[in-house]
Amino acid sequence: MFYITVKVASTVEQGDVLNWNNTNNQWEVGSDISNTFGISRENAYSLDNGTNYIARVSFAGQVLAKAGADIPDTGGKLSVSNGKVIVDTNAVHEVGFVSPVGYQENSRLENDLITVYIR
Repeated sequence: MFYITVKVASTVEQGDVLNWNNTNNQWEVGSDISNTFGISRENAYSLDNGTNYIARVSFAGQVLAKAGADIPDTGGKLSVSNGKVIVDTNAVHEVGFVSPVGYQENSRLENDLITVYIR
């Protein structure tokens, strides 16, 4: 379980895919996996009455992420759309994968928190 606590946008929620925003100097919901990306392990919170927000964010390893679409039971190659993870069988990148559905677990639907592995 690899994560660090970083400055994030106040709107970040558990499972959001995050990218660095140079203008705001913080991690924000994004969809760029060609550069460094992370997945928030928790909702953003403030320690200074709303001036700055932080969250634990994973950049490698296993983490729960929001599904951007219904997920095939077989899982597959990790991709991102609108700040959420999806399975893209045509993806040429190898940034990670979405796990298959577990034994006696329900199929994963859009907006569910699902297990992914970031490489």
